[in-house]
Amino acid sequence: MKREIFFLFFVLLFANLISAGYSCSGEETSEKKTIKIGEIEAINKLKIALIDTSGISLSADILIDSVSVTLENNESKKINLKKGDYDIRIINLTEKLVSIEVEDDEEAIELDEINGIGGLQVYVKSMGGTYPGTDANVELLVGTKNLFFYKNNLEDIETVDNVRYLIEFLASDVNSAFFEVSACQGGSFIKVADEPEPIINDSNESVNISKTNESLEESNTIIENKDDLENKEEIKDNSTIKNKVEKGINYFMYFLIFIIILIIILIIWFFKNKPG
Repeated sequence: MKREIFFLFFVLLFANLISAGYSCSGEETSEKKTIKIGEIEAINKLKIALIDTSGISLSADILIDSVSVTLENNESKKINLKKGDYDIRIINLTEKLVSIEVEDDEEAIELDEINGIGGLQVYVKSMGGTYPGTDANVELLVGTKNLFFYKNNLEDIETVDNVRYLIEFLASDVNSAFFEVSACQGGSFIKVADEPEPIINDSNESVNISKTNESLEESNTIIENKDDLENKEEIKDNSTIKNKVEKGINYFMYFLIFIIILIIILIIWFFKNKPG
């Protein structure tokens, strides 16, 4: 229970920090969900398999448009993905390798490894028995694409079945990872540009001063430079104040979330240890 509470706290506190800003030019829907290692979850109708994750280095290895398949002996199975239907079967099995055939393409894969076969990405989750024989058993996770997220690459945009999906990796621990998947129907995702900083032109412009109007032109130039400098300082001050206010609001929100989570934890602890 305590691990789930702290994992939730981590997500709430840092999700907004690591998520990039995108807008959808069509109709947008989104959903957030946790996936455990070796399992598949449908997030906003996109099936995602979590292969591996690390709570320390903040990374996650996934398959998208995925399905779980168990193959036994020499049977052939048909798997249904958004990308299409595929026939898959075992063609050989040893202690260290299993050879898989997908649509007349075959590759040998080790346990806990991913390999591309017949246009799909295949991960060997478990394998055992002998082949040919009567007890060969191989459990696979199969997807159309393998994505790897880490601290400098926390989101990816993919097109699956003519729908644009924004997949954002928000948080993880040693057993699971937390994702948000947004779908853009009838449009595409556009990254929202940060507000540009005020542009201050410091270039010196040459001034032609005629001999007859030299003193007058010089006086006007001094006045204009003074006014320009005051305007630049005012813009810079306004920008600095705005940045300070925005940072102050962000820090206050993170502190407020921390206090709320702390209160919840204390209440749970109190009722759990209440006498009687």
